[in-house]
Amino acid sequence: MKKIKILILSAFLLTTYSCSEDDLNQFPDYGQGIQDGINPIKDAVTMQKVLIGMYQQMSTENSFASTVINVGNVASDEFFVSSNNSGYFLTSSNLSWTPSSSDFTAEYDELYDVVSQANLVLNSSIEETSVVKGYKGQAYTARGMAFLYLAMGWAENPTSGKNQEYGIALPTGEFNAYAKFPRSTVEATYAQIISDLEKGIELSDENPTSKAYLSATAARLLLAKAYLWKGDYTNAIKYANETLNNKPSSFSLLQKSEIEEYFYGETEASFENQPETVWEVGLTNLNNPGPNYTMGVLYDYLDPMNTTTTETGLNTRRSILARANVVSGYSDNDERKKLFVADTRSYDSPAGYFINKYRKTIKEGNSYVQYIGNVKVLRLSEALFIKWEAMAKSGQGSTALSELNDFATERGGTTYSGDALTSVLAEKQKEFAGEGHRFYDLKRNNLSINRLTNCNSNCSVSSGDKLFVFPIPSYSLNNNTTITQYPGWGN
Repeated sequence: MKKIKILILSAFLLTTYSCSEDDLNQFPDYGQGIQDGINPIKDAVTMQKVLIGMYQQMSTENSFASTVINVGNVASDEFFVSSNNSGYFLTSSNLSWTPSSSDFTAEYDELYDVVSQANLVLNSSIEETSVVKGYKGQAYTARGMAFLYLAMGWAENPTSGKNQEYGIALPTGEFNAYAKFPRSTVEATYAQIISDLEKGIELSDENPTSKAYLSATAARLLLAKAYLWKGDYTNAIKYANETLNNKPSSFSLLQKSEIEEYFYGETEASFENQPETVWEVGLTNLNNPGPNYTMGVLYDYLDPMNTTTTETGLNTRRSILARANVVSGYSDNDERKKLFVADTRSYDSPAGYFINKYRKTIKEGNSYVQYIGNVKVLRLSEALFIKWEAMAKSGQGSTALSELNDFATERGGTTYSGDALTSVLAEKQKEFAGEGHRFYDLKRNNLSINRLTNCNSNCSVSSGDKLFVFPIPSYSLNNNTTITQYPGWGN
């Protein structure tokens, strides 16, 4: 189990350690310069080291371990940053980002770093043994995933009907530190994503040793998601069904009785590598976001610097809260409502709610231990919602609504009637609250953002507003004159 140990001292000391072997705790024993246009991978051992580096890029605080999820939460109508904070994710919470200042500037870099590492693997020319093919399958899936999340943030929505020339840059060749890449069109962007994920399905392991590695199931789920964004609902349904039906026995849908332990288990065995998880960020004692960005620190309702069991401390890191209207949307019998804890402090009006979907803080002797669990990014249940959203948009709303109501009933929630798409998105918000989906769900469906409470700026944002397309960072524009900024952002 990975921990951040916070000792109760006048000036607290942070140390990290592990009490079990971590799947991804392997590091290259040397550094190696890369010459432009010359691939450094000469054997499978070096390829594995590059692949591990790729996963480490995916697990930084500015990538999937924190920023990707947090921006999706607080830039929406779902979560907000408390008035008691230390400055983390405020521009996202206020929707006040600019090309020169945003919470996700480093995310842009990290996702392209994932692409660069994947490209080294994919452009290598060593003998393609079954092991090498498996490595390349993971690299194709990772590159497709990085491109997809870049497109979700920095490209125009494929179904918006406007500005379709604003896709993302698509570097796929050998490493070149001086290469400049222009934007591709939205159509070309999704064609590349789909191509990568198809190859990921073909080459990846169906049943990896750990959910911290990308699998064929992950590639299928991501491909269904890419087709949903593209507006190809037939293929979105097809690959969502394949995700659900072609999965190996190590994958199965989360049940009501498993929810609390799945999200908030107190042991590594109950929290990580679970059947519902399709891919999770594999954190280690050396490779984790640290105390400022760790999800449990930002969302946990207990104060690791408070020496009592009350919640009256002043840890400003625990500052991301669900809006009260989000929590009131659950019925009292809904199992998922148990994951929320009211903030009893007096910083916000109305008070928000902590969500217990990340490792909690517990007291051990004279110290508090912040347990760092692997961050769940892709879950099998998302395939259901991809299918239902695609069905609602393709004349199969009554079937989608029937299946959705069966799901909501199993969770102990209320059933739906009326518009199928509205119902699917409402239930998805309940199922995936705090997991980084909401902002992107609104963007994909060309819906507005309406924040009913706890809002300082941009409380109502119309669909199609430039805020739905993240600005390319100013330094990237200055370094790469071939790329164009999205209209309205300037530099």
